[in-house]
Order: sequence, then C-alpha cells, then structure tokens
Amino acid sequence: MAVNSSLTDTGYFQANVTAQNSTFPIENATIQIRELSNPDEIIEEIKTDKNGQSEVIHLGTTPIEFSL
Repeated sequence: MAVNSSLTDTGYFQANVTAQNSTFPIENATIQIRELSNPDEIIEEIKTDKNGQSEVIHLGTTPIEFSL
C-alpha cells in the first residue's frame, strides 16, 4: 500500500451488509476499500460476521478542515 501524505487524519468505517429488500444479514461478505485514484489498489479487505457486520477499521482521511 502506498502512503498518501495528504491523508493526515483518521476516519472509521464499519459495514453492515443485508440482503436486498430485507434485513437478513449476509455472513462472509467481502468488502474491499480501494484507492480512488488507483482502483486496482486495495487498501483494506474485510469480511462480515454472522450478523452481517464487519470489524471497525481505521482509514486515513484528508484534514477535517476540508470537510467543513
């Protein structure tokens, strides 16, 4: 994974995956977080548990000042 020096803050991500049009959880769904400028680069890959929920991961973000 290449380090992007403009990502100086931290964000958090957690997925909740359910079947379409229901609340039935999807176990072992694969979630891939990719670099926007290089979609071939996978930053993180996680799976969901029996409740359709992934672990919480930390992701680099741009400074919060750019979001306000």
